[in-house]
Amino acid sequence: MVKAYNNVPSIKSGTNKQLQLYLEAICNNQDVQIENASQNLREEIIKRFERAIAMLYRKDRFLLEHKMNEVNVCGRLAIYLQKQFKDFKGYFVDIEYYMLSVTPEEYQGGNTGRIRIDIILHSRGNNGSRADILMAVEAKYKAKRNTGNYDKRRLQELTALYSPNSPTDAVHSTLVGVFIRFNESECKMTFFSSGNRNEEKEYKVKNRTHKQ
Repeated sequence: MVKAYNNVPSIKSGTNKQLQLYLEAICNNQDVQIENASQNLREEIIKRFERAIAMLYRKDRFLLEHKMNEVNVCGRLAIYLQKQFKDFKGYFVDIEYYMLSVTPEEYQGGNTGRIRIDIILHSRGNNGSRADILMAVEAKYKAKRNTGNYDKRRLQELTALYSPNSPTDAVHSTLVGVFIRFNESECKMTFFSSGNRNEEKEYKVKNRTHKQ
């Protein structure tokens, strides 16, 4: 049974149609409609995310080739993501965003009860709503293949669907989780949803002239 939420973000004029259908299904607490709308919206989010990655490599390869800090790279990616999701009215792309933790094991850097997400697409403050967080991204730059296991496990937890045993709704039911591993010529992406690792994709630069 899907939990009914009272503070789902209001649907604003000009909102993307697939997002609108998703919000309406949640507002009406319709299980089948939520499942269908979730899948369609998830595919749309992934498609737009891949476009933003292409823009990053086309416009900001310099940062990757000169081994800039991953926060810098994520900041540029967030700019392109915000452009990609400009018709997701009421949603924002933020970096290094703190939110409530699911379990004490997820506390980070002395920030008791909070976890930090590299990039997040969300409605800023509608915690408790299944529609709050549409995408959570964790990124690593020049990382080894087995690096990021903690981040991947967290993305599985963030995308897990609500259950009565969840200690908080705020960080559950994230629609799409993405783990990305950058280097100067390619990006490997692992996608998560419903608490599962779904697929892996690669984006490779075809040449070194900043053209795709």
